[in-house]
Amino acid sequence: MTEADFIGAIPQSSGIYLISHRASASVYVGQSLNARLRLAQHYEMLLCGTHYNKPLEHLWNTHPSESFSVSLHMSCPQGLSPLARQRWLVKTERQAIQTLKKGNTVLNRMDPEIVETPDALAEFRELEAA
Repeated sequence: MTEADFIGAIPQSSGIYLISHRASASVYVGQSLNARLRLAQHYEMLLCGTHYNKPLEHLWNTHPSESFSVSLHMSCPQGLSPLARQRWLVKTERQAIQTLKKGNTVLNRMDPEIVETPDALAEFRELEAA
């Protein structure tokens, strides 16, 4: 499977994405400001054997790559400020993990965190100073 096959038509937009292993009903949930770029990073880590999520990497190493699929679970609403976008991403990722746990094996081992982008951090500091 090539990187283009793995990523498919995922857009370069903010949102919550899923890496699914169909045979085991396992899913990895992630968030990104650029889902397409982030999934390319996951693909490279999986190919190199350096992915930080060992259960996902184990599945990748023991099953054909064609048994995996990726999807954009939810797009981030347009018009959010940088800080509001980061808060939306972490909140929505947490909700997706909780919802998907009901019917799947969720591979995530860490609680989602806000990614500190320069714009979001600057907005946060402005709000604190006000």
